[in-house]
Amino acid sequence: MGNQAPSLYHYSVETKGSVHVKMDTLTILLIGAVIVSAAFLFLKTRKNSSSTPQAQVYVLFGGPGSGKGTVAGRLVNEYNFHHISTGNMFRDNIKNQTELGKKVSELIQAGALVPDEITLAMVQDALVQALNNKKTAILLDGFPRTAQQTKALIDMIKNGSLKGVELKVIYMHVPSADMLLDRLTSRLTCSNPACQATYSIKTLTDEEKASMKCRACGGELKKRADDEVESIKKRIDTFTTTEKDITDIFDADKIVTYKLDATQSIPQVYDDFVAQVGLKK
Repeated sequence: MGNQAPSLYHYSVETKGSVHVKMDTLTILLIGAVIVSAAFLFLKTRKNSSSTPQAQVYVLFGGPGSGKGTVAGRLVNEYNFHHISTGNMFRDNIKNQTELGKKVSELIQAGALVPDEITLAMVQDALVQALNNKKTAILLDGFPRTAQQTKALIDMIKNGSLKGVELKVIYMHVPSADMLLDRLTSRLTCSNPACQATYSIKTLTDEEKASMKCRACGGELKKRADDEVESIKKRIDTFTTTEKDITDIFDADKIVTYKLDATQSIPQVYDDFVAQVGLKK
């Protein structure tokens, strides 16, 4: 036992050998460096976690013909927004002749709204799926359209399945019902489901009027089934009846609202949206 070499701890403490003291100090410094490094990584991870972009839902609110879908299309292409359109979802169901589609078709052609419970369930499911797929910038187009839908959406955001999501409203304001009517009676839509670009027949060239082909994809341009005059008038009347109630609810709940002058051309409305919201590529 007398010839056994002492441990480093005993040797360094008892003999204070200069070489071993240096080794022991180096070990301590290395351990300290590891601890500092771990602490730095922990704080960095927390910072990155806290700086993860908060999901934002932008409600595109405005009357039929205010340009919501056209603006949404550009935002999807240029800023990678996720677009949820209740109108498109309903039209898909109509095209596929589902039971929901048959019911919705009757309502739309009559200029009436789809019952709140159907629309709410469909929108909530679409929003939850988008969030599960890590979408952080979502456009909600065509919803809410009633006071009940508005209150339900805010409740989802504050207390329900969408809690923690930031809600903002883009109010595309057109004060004249006549302007909306003129836009919609002149509207043509690309029949290609993957495109659905919209045009005004008033701005088409003679050649385009003859061919009735979409500039973007070559699809056939058609009037939507719900763009008949009587149906349009009912939809505009329905919107103007609920417009103030909905904006009052957003105001009362202090929901951030950007009001855009949608009587301008679509490029001007789009530029105003980008400027007011502060989007950057």
